[in-house]
Amino acid sequence: MRAPTWRELVLLVATFAAAAGIGRFQDTAPTGEPVLVYLANETRPSAQGWRNLEVVLGWLRAANDERATEVAESLAADSTAFAAAVDGEVAALEQRPGRLFLATNASLAQNHVLVRAKPDGPLLRVGFAPSAGVQDPTVDDWPVGRPANLARLFGEVAAAFDPARHRFTVVVVSHGSSDHLLTPRLTVFHEQSSAQDLLQRLHDEAAEVSPKGVTGPEFLALVAESGLAIEFLVLGSCWSGALVAAHDLPRAVHRAAVAPGEVPYSSLDWSAVGEDVGAHLPRILAQRPEFRTLRRPRPSWLSAMPLGVLAIVCFACLSARPRAGISVVDPRCA
Repeated sequence: MRAPTWRELVLLVATFAAAAGIGRFQDTAPTGEPVLVYLANETRPSAQGWRNLEVVLGWLRAANDERATEVAESLAADSTAFAAAVDGEVAALEQRPGRLFLATNASLAQNHVLVRAKPDGPLLRVGFAPSAGVQDPTVDDWPVGRPANLARLFGEVAAAFDPARHRFTVVVVSHGSSDHLLTPRLTVFHEQSSAQDLLQRLHDEAAEVSPKGVTGPEFLALVAESGLAIEFLVLGSCWSGALVAAHDLPRAVHRAAVAPGEVPYSSLDWSAVGEDVGAHLPRILAQRPEFRTLRRPRPSWLSAMPLGVLAIVCFACLSARPRAGISVVDPRCA
């Protein structure tokens, strides 16, 4: 085998450099103007929802069952506490500067979202009609927690803020369960159930799986399809850390914060978050014990092996190629 030419050496070095640079390129944080996207799937009963809650609470309180009593008190407190916490966060977000897209179950019930297109601009109501209901308050009262509406909300974000010029911090607050990232707190509709069925579900672990809401894979698929470059994704629902791991994060997500266990209704002091929310929020959440920060794994050097092998093969072929004017036939064998 002949000695390599300088062109061949340059080719080999360039190929390995390109392979090594792939990991850095894939792990680069998004750039552009910062935008905060706040999505709240809070408990906000309609008239039908209040009626359903009253019936279910009556069943639970009449059961003379310790577990039933505990759940009844939790449902009663949640019916007002979650909404109050979200209202407080919305009020704080309205006062702070910065580009903002805000949607809550309350705003969608009134057919609008809130958008601030410029850091010091006005906060405007933008029309948004959620998808048609199904005459079940445990579904209809939770429009942010429905996949079709989430997909459209991400589309509205992209329409309001050009993804090519902006980087996004997405904050999601919701109830969560062992199988759903966003779910209603109460999933039982009294017209489709009974006191006996409800009590059986309370003591049957297998029956506690929520059939309503958005699962982890469904939500991450919507994020991946949104076209948004997400600098930081905050999944503020209970047990989100059990549903989303670092290797699950789409390429569009640079970092995420998840909750391995339960989270309080209001977790963030928005007055302490600067206009560049993507730069400030990770540091704040790193100090909160209920959250854990995830970062999409960087491709290891093993991911560069195919290009490296290709470079070696090409180099070997080039090195074995005969130079012009030199016979490859040994004259002794001619």
